[in-house]
Amino acid sequence: MRIKSVFLISFGIVLVSLFIFFLIPGALEIFSFSGKTFLSGEFWRLITFSFVHITTLHLIENIVAIALVSFLAYEFGLAGRSFVVFFIAVSFVIALADAFMFPLLVIAGASLGIYGVLGVLSIKGSNFVPKVYLIPLLGASVFLKYLLTLFTGSGSYSDLPQTLFHFSGFVTGLFLFYIPRKFKKRKYVLK
Repeated sequence: MRIKSVFLISFGIVLVSLFIFFLIPGALEIFSFSGKTFLSGEFWRLITFSFVHITTLHLIENIVAIALVSFLAYEFGLAGRSFVVFFIAVSFVIALADAFMFPLLVIAGASLGIYGVLGVLSIKGSNFVPKVYLIPLLGASVFLKYLLTLFTGSGSYSDLPQTLFHFSGFVTGLFLFYIPRKFKKRKYVLK
């Protein structure tokens, strides 16, 4: 039995994240992204921020989310190559926008890529579940953590910017996947 590439890629993301978190001291200062550091020439941060995490809980949440999203990707038929391309592309797009709009804001973690892939799956999965249900269902997952932290008292309204960033990842993934398919050249048959 062959292991599907989407699981290998997900495992690779988790493995790199664990390596960085536990074996590289000061990883957050070295690998996290901010517009200020990126624009000053530290270009590696555009790639590395997705693999560095702030706390152990943050790392665990992202590992669980990657596992869930990779199973959805497998079920909906998203290839491993597409998984990693959208994971990275969404992270790049949001980070580059952040670099110019909020240059002092620091970004760390795989959340943007994860929510970007969820955005892709909200369109890709429409072969199984109609888009009218799937997009709101997967999109609601963005706000679930925010609502849970508010209701349990462990969070505050200051968590809203993080939620909006996650939502922007979801929407970016949705559009990056949908737009090329919408404007794909149609083949016309002459009658």
